[in-house]
Amino acid sequence: MKSFFRLGILVLSLAAFVGCGDDEENPIDPSQLDPPNSVTLENLGKVTTANGSIGFAVKVTWAASSDESSSGFKGYNVYRNEEPLPSDTTKTYLDGFKANASEIPKGTLTFTDTLLVSNTNYYYHVRSVNDDGISVASDNGTQPVETYHLMPPTNILVSNTTDGNGKTLKVTWTASADADFTDCNKYQIWRLERTSYVAGSITVDSIAAKGTMVSELSKTSTEFTDDALTISAGKVYYYTVVSTNTSNDLGHLEGFEFNAIVTFGSNKIVYEAANPNPNDPSAFSFALGKVISLQAANKDSIDFYLGTTNDTANDTDLKLKSPNLAASGNYADRVSGFQVLGADWNAVSTPISGFSDSQDCLINNVYSIKFTNKATGTGETHYVKFQITDLTSTATGTTGTITFKYNLQTVPGLPRF
Repeated sequence: MKSFFRLGILVLSLAAFVGCGDDEENPIDPSQLDPPNSVTLENLGKVTTANGSIGFAVKVTWAASSDESSSGFKGYNVYRNEEPLPSDTTKTYLDGFKANASEIPKGTLTFTDTLLVSNTNYYYHVRSVNDDGISVASDNGTQPVETYHLMPPTNILVSNTTDGNGKTLKVTWTASADADFTDCNKYQIWRLERTSYVAGSITVDSIAAKGTMVSELSKTSTEFTDDALTISAGKVYYYTVVSTNTSNDLGHLEGFEFNAIVTFGSNKIVYEAANPNPNDPSAFSFALGKVISLQAANKDSIDFYLGTTNDTANDTDLKLKSPNLAASGNYADRVSGFQVLGADWNAVSTPISGFSDSQDCLINNVYSIKFTNKATGTGETHYVKFQITDLTSTATGTTGTITFKYNLQTVPGLPRF
């Protein structure tokens, strides 16, 4: 009995001795905990989230903390903000900026952040986490990532038309490739007015900086119309269309179009059995070989012939004919050409090549007329859109009417209407 008691005392003493020698290392104080460094940011572009939303992703990569193997080291947290975060290491404060849902385990050195908000730059930094708290920030918190900016619509075009208020400018576009972005909300239309056109003097940035935002439309819209209530005759107007997000932040500023208010007109020409003075351009009378001169607000005249290709009385094919084919030299200072655009009056542009000296006169044809008035000494080239809307009796020696409408592009050299 006595021997048993002594053995028990010995076992207890050995256990106490072993326990005193197993003193584990305490976690490093968070203020001394080494943060990860060499943080890099990569914009991965548009992504589709698990629930089908469209956003963009940022890949954050870093070098491991030198304290990863220390006692109580848990991993990393990634934080983001629109401005650099202060040095505060309070967990409750930092949780408001944390991008990851739970600590990223040690050994993992990358995190992909998916956001649904566009047009905003974010600052990222990474902190080490152990059982006692959070380290100071990584070394990159002063440089933001260039986050995803919504792309603008494409194929922006400005065309001239009319409505109940008179002359109008219609801006059309193809939807932005980012219209499906969850944060894409509206299009803003910006307009800049100038008294005259000066080549190369306007940029898309100057339209947004010096112009006026004239309309906001849904992202399903593809056109906007400025009418005589908001624009003035004889002015040059520049337009750009910009995608905006739900916070009204602007996306990329890329691409703009411009146009001037053009001179519109329509005329009915009575053509005669005979024309005593075929070189007289003073009237809108019509006969084979007759010159038609459309005067437009003291701009260059639009001179062309309504006649046959060879100007002979026995040729009954009715043509739009350039003064180049005129027998008289009175119009040698005028050069013009024609091409058929089709039957759509809403055509907004013309090729700059492919013009010919004559085209058949056919009802509903829409023609592009290119003309240069060399008499001015400037040699300015202008383009006209011209449509025959009614045509009766084209035979030689008969009387009838030709009705047409036209608009004149007052900006020199601009192959647009």
